Amino acid sequence: MSWGEQVYSAWWNARKLVVVGRMLSNANRVVLLNALPLNAIEGEVFTINCVKFNDVSVLKELAEKLKGKTILSYVRHESTVKLISRLIGVELKPTAELYKHKGGDAMIIATLKTPARGAEVEVKEGDVELYVCVAWGG
Repeated sequence: MSWGEQVYSAWWNARKLVVVGRMLSNANRVVLLNALPLNAIEGEVFTINCVKFNDVSVLKELAEKLKGKTILSYVRHESTVKLISRLIGVELKPTAELYKHKGGDAMIIATLKTPARGAEVEVKEGDVELYVCVAWGG
């Protein structure tokens, strides 16, 4: 990567952190998901904005924005929940509950870069990509 590309990449990542920081600051609740179930959002017309991070460790930088927020986990995979809990400094529990969107929710979606269907895998930081999303309308 050239020097110019490195500078642009650093600027873009910093900009994404600002945008996501605002999304989290304005959220009533923060929910952890392993996928975005569109049927969890009520209404026939809605808008979703997402910011993607290829490195889940960005949550360490966002942990400050999560302080004082209601954080709910809708992830069943124990290893993923442990990883996110460690990064944000909040103990979360795995659950099989279904998520239902509420206005003001910020959604943190942690997905495996390479899906492992039906296999129980130990998740490491490099295995996960992260999306931070908000939805409105309906």
